[in-house]
Amino acid sequence: MPSHRNQDPLHGITLKELVTELVDHFGWTTMAQKINLNCFAKDPSLNSSLKFLRKTPWARKKVEELYVAYLQEKTPSPYQPKTKNMPLKSFLTTVKSDKHVSFTETQAIINECYEYTPTTFTNGTGEQAVTNKAGSNEGSCKIFAFAQLNQLTPTQTLNLFGDYFHDEVLKDPEGTSHQNIRNFMVSGWEGINFTADNTLRLK
Repeated sequence: MPSHRNQDPLHGITLKELVTELVDHFGWTTMAQKINLNCFAKDPSLNSSLKFLRKTPWARKKVEELYVAYLQEKTPSPYQPKTKNMPLKSFLTTVKSDKHVSFTETQAIINECYEYTPTTFTNGTGEQAVTNKAGSNEGSCKIFAFAQLNQLTPTQTLNLFGDYFHDEVLKDPEGTSHQNIRNFMVSGWEGINFTADNTLRLK
């Protein structure tokens, strides 16, 4: 008899894998906006969300529907191998565990997993604000866009700059090099503003 691959996008994926992938892609804040559940909005965690969803069928159904829509938006085919974005997931796990990563590694992951559109952005507040024209300081542009998309904290974001942050800035606090890093250390996300919201798109 001929064999047929199951085309159900939920086939073979656990609830834990499903929620983890959605959170990696959207972040908790966007998840709560898309599905109004307290488990996503108030002190969210993977374990608490799974506990609630497993005992609340209607909520689980909404999450599964969001996952199917997410897959359909990402690719014309609703079937996606679960390992497709594994390098990105592994990298984000490393970053969110506060382990050091290199600038080169960060740029490689971004270039591998995202389509990049040069975008003008400002960094900093008041007289200290710096405007980066589209096509200039692209390493910083990619990092800030990547960190925003993945809901990274300011500390996790600075870690993406690797030795530029850990050695060249932290060890020279009175210096003037790497102004985007220095401004972000002071202003954080309050000072980052992009002129467009499509700087990075998942491939």
